[in-house]
Amino acid sequence: MTCYFPNGAVADGLQPCNTTAGAVSSCCRAGDVCLSNGFCFSAGLNSIVRRGCTDRTFNSSACPHACITGPEASVDMALTPCGDYTYFCCGQDDAARTCCTLGNGTVLLAAGTAILPTATVTYTNTITGTGSLTTCLSTGTAATAALNDCQSTNHTIPIAAGLGAALGVVAITAVAFAVMWKQKSHRLKVLEETSRYTDR
Repeated sequence: MTCYFPNGAVADGLQPCNTTAGAVSSCCRAGDVCLSNGFCFSAGLNSIVRRGCTDRTFNSSACPHACITGPEASVDMALTPCGDYTYFCCGQDDAARTCCTLGNGTVLLAAGTAILPTATVTYTNTITGTGSLTTCLSTGTAATAALNDCQSTNHTIPIAAGLGAALGVVAITAVAFAVMWKQKSHRLKVLEETSRYTDR
């Protein structure tokens, strides 16, 4: 599936988070954590990023719906959290910081979760503990219900937990591999000893 930026241009280097045939999907870069709200968590930027979508019009609910107009529509766009991380401003430059300082943050996102197994376990140390950075991320638009829900409960995104789960799978796989290898080595040793005995 092809990924696009909000302006309709092909987004080279982006990969669909959902590879189910026929499904519309948000797109992230390799190494990102795909979030269920259509956004991406970039460990390199330590930030939530609006990247791309397989729907060229960005009308699908599976697409991220923030920072998708004007010059921002043709590139990846990191979001700067304002204050208590309820609102965000587009970008990570002085303009975005000024936007937050002036209280002009208008991007409201409610809770999202990491979509495994797209989380890259090599980024665990970077991501662990940064859940509060991504408080109040969600699909859809800035609805009052989302705001109320955001304010009344803790919506820290369980990225670390998700990666912990991924690491758990890796650990289990590693243990299983070790057991299989040990059994194989034991069988080879028995065969080798049997062969030496037969050769006598």
